[in-house]
Order: sequence, then C-alpha cells, then structure tokens
Amino acid sequence: MRLVSSFQRWSFFVFTLFCCTAMASQREFPVPEFFNLHIVADQMQFNGVAMSVSGFTTAKSAKDIETFYRQQWQDEIRVVEVEGLHVISHLHKGLLYTVQYSINQQPSSIIEGFISLSNLPTVSKVNKITLGSGFAMPGGTEVLNDMTSDDGGRKTRMLWLHNKLSVSANVAFYQRRLESDGWISTFVQDANRQAGGLIVKKGNTEMNITVTRVNGVTQLLVIQTGV
Repeated sequence: MRLVSSFQRWSFFVFTLFCCTAMASQREFPVPEFFNLHIVADQMQFNGVAMSVSGFTTAKSAKDIETFYRQQWQDEIRVVEVEGLHVISHLHKGLLYTVQYSINQQPSSIIEGFISLSNLPTVSKVNKITLGSGFAMPGGTEVLNDMTSDDGGRKTRMLWLHNKLSVSANVAFYQRRLESDGWISTFVQDANRQAGGLIVKKGNTEMNITVTRVNGVTQLLVIQTGV
C-alpha cells in the first residue's frame, strides 16, 4: 500500500481551496457549456473558513478554457502556472474568481479542474481557531493547515504539520500514541530516513500519516476518513 508523499502539489491545492468560501454556481460564476461540473465536497472547513468546492472535467484544450475566461472577464485576469497547474483568477468588487486545472501534454486527454468563488472581506474577518485541536502532536510541532469535509456523510480531516524530529521518531510517536488509544496499525514504514508513515484503523475510520524529511524539516500529512 502506497503512502502519499507529494507535499508541494497538495499544499498548492489546499491554498486554492482556501480562496473558496461558496459554491460557484452557473449564475454567479461564468461556466462554459463544455464543462462537466461535479461537487467535490458539500461542506468543508479550511482553517475555520466554511466552503464548498465545485470540480469540472472537459475534453476541450487548456487554450479553449483560457480563451473563454478572457472573453468573459475582458482580459482582466491573472494567469500563473505552478507545479503543473494552470490558475486563472479575476477580482471584481471584493469577489475573487478562480479557475484551476491540470496542464496535460497530450491534446486529446481530459482536463480536470476546480472553480471557486471567494468573498475576500468575509475571509479576512474569520475568527481565528486553534488548528490541530484534538489531534495529538509531539512537542515543537506546528500546524500549517487543518481541513475537514463532509461529503455525503463521509467525513474527512486533513492536517499538514511539521517539526524537527526524525522520520522514525515521528512514526514511533504516532504508532505508540494511536495504538494506546485503540487504533490498529495495518501498515508501518520507518526504516527510510527520508520518508515513512503508517496506516491505522479504528472501526469504520482510517488514518493515513505520511512523514517526509525535506531540508532538515519533517513534514507530516495526516488524512483521516470515516463516517
């Protein structure tokens, strides 16, 4: 069983989700006819900000997507490319519109992406919350992001943490702590100095903890799913 290990791509995805506080409907957000829309999560909290996320797929090209939004927003857009993602944003009367999609090399391939709509004044007034609340952490650990979602009754929590401990020390801490709390380890990897992790289960809930050492800092991605 493989563990997730790409933190850069995941963190940029989460940053984009932070900009989304409401579902972008066709009435509020211009959507081309060649988009097939779907709901990613009905209810989501990212660092205390309530949001919903809408995804899309299309057989059209990346150029077709950008051309559509340039016409809709009269070239008042900002376009950036990060980690294989193409991001188009448009700011209007305090609302930030964002279109994000993967960049495919093959012209005939399907493009997947997300659209989001954010009320910037509302985001700036969100009360601060205690990130990582209720989740055990070794001393000196910082919480970068804390996101929860409820997708049709299936709840997911994702935490992004970092500390200065080694990969093996982090894995040992969580294996010991979680097993003492009644979790059952189904996968443990701690022999590699650069990457490791574990998967544990309790009833219908599963937790996947990926640990990666990068430039003297250990990063942890925790994904907990259940009902």
